[in-house]
Amino acid sequence: HGVRPDLMVKLRQPTFVVGVAAALITAVLASTASFIASVPGRSRLWLWLPAPAVVVWMSTIGYGCLTDWVSIGPNGMSPGETARCFATLAITGIPLSLAMLLMLRYVARLAPTAIVMTGSLAVAAMTSAALSLFHPLDATVMIVMWNVGVAVVLMVFSGLYGRRLSGWVAPKG
Repeated sequence: HGVRPDLMVKLRQPTFVVGVAAALITAVLASTASFIASVPGRSRLWLWLPAPAVVVWMSTIGYGCLTDWVSIGPNGMSPGETARCFATLAITGIPLSLAMLLMLRYVARLAPTAIVMTGSLAVAAMTSAALSLFHPLDATVMIVMWNVGVAVVLMVFSGLYGRRLSGWVAPKG
């Protein structure tokens, strides 16, 4: 459905701009960290590279929740908006997840859990930026549920199944 109709207005709001920028920076730093840390002999401390950007990103979401917690309205959210939000996340997140998995498939054997978790953080941050740019409703509670929830689910999933997943994508041999 294209970019949100009020994007130009939102780009004049510092909290929105900082949140989107922090999400994009988190995505870049997390993907960079996952690739650098996956090189044999490189320090795993690289996995902390996105930490400052994550703090800024999460603080803008938290700030939005504190200031706009009643912005949804008395009737709540409509199912159509939730479906569009989920569609935006799926359209952005699934291809990025598959691309990251394919790019890290061989090198993730060294530290699959940490590297896949960092790659998942990159995907979650990118989907957050996409949601902010394409989803027209400022529902900060829903954004927290989807973005932080998806980030946590991806990181837990990658933590639990990272070794098995990297073995499936890049079989030994």
